[in-house]
Amino acid sequence: MTLEGSLDAFSLPDVLALLATTRKTGVLRLSGSTTGAVGQVRVRDGLVVAASSDDASSALLRRVVAAGLVTDDALGTAATAAEVVAGVPPDELVPIAREQVVDAVFELLRWRAGSFSFAFGGDDLAVNLPADLQVEAPVQLAVEDVVAEGQARLAAWPELVTRVPAADAVLSLVPVPAETPSCSVEEWGLLALVGAGRSVSALVEASGRGEWTVVSLLAGLVERGLLTALADPVAGSRRSLLLAALEGPADDPLEPQPVAVDVDVVAADESVADQSVVDDGVLDVLDVLPEQDADVTRSLLLRLTGPHV
Repeated sequence: MTLEGSLDAFSLPDVLALLATTRKTGVLRLSGSTTGAVGQVRVRDGLVVAASSDDASSALLRRVVAAGLVTDDALGTAATAAEVVAGVPPDELVPIAREQVVDAVFELLRWRAGSFSFAFGGDDLAVNLPADLQVEAPVQLAVEDVVAEGQARLAAWPELVTRVPAADAVLSLVPVPAETPSCSVEEWGLLALVGAGRSVSALVEASGRGEWTVVSLLAGLVERGLLTALADPVAGSRRSLLLAALEGPADDPLEPQPVAVDVDVVAADESVADQSVVDDGVLDVLDVLPEQDADVTRSLLLRLTGPHV
């Protein structure tokens, strides 16, 4: 039995409220008509227990990896992303999982057009779900709380994007701040990732956090004059290369150097044999892994977070 309709006729808050009041158990699947993206919300007895705004990757896996809670050995021996996440101690997993669920619902609330369908069922549905919905962390969130938090974010979002205008905007450290810099631990982590320049979307991927959290922190850093959006990031990069060419010998300073990716470590998985599948998101998240073999970890993440059928 299924429940389905259009997001134009029934908003996501309305659908979730119906599932909550009737204490339903199952999976709500949403398809965006403009982006083609697919998201899902898993409910048990009317409570939200898991959510995903992108079936093509595991946001929860990337977050626990970025938090340093998963070793290369665990990534290498696991058969699925869900297996890796399930191995994280509950006291460390719960806050990360809760933030990931709220972030996912916030992203889904931003979809203004599309369709939805609800499949009734319990654990029997999990085998066909993306990784973020296969593992139920000890998280049970009331629909009204999740929706209220998401709507509060929606109200604040226009102000944030006036300071951090677009996902492809490239931010850079201000060389000489007007005042003595002061920042939180979370802000320091983002400053370290920014380096000489990085796009907002790349920072979201590399940090292992949600777009709301990252953009909020970046907006505060921009407002305090510690970060700035580059008007022409290509010109800045070219200028650095031209200076390097004048200051010392180089093979060809204006040509990008290829990066070797060793995907043989996952020989059983033929899908990663083509280096073209190594996307920016996976490369970025590797930057925050301390003292690990980047090539090996890159291949393992690709195998575990690839597209779901």
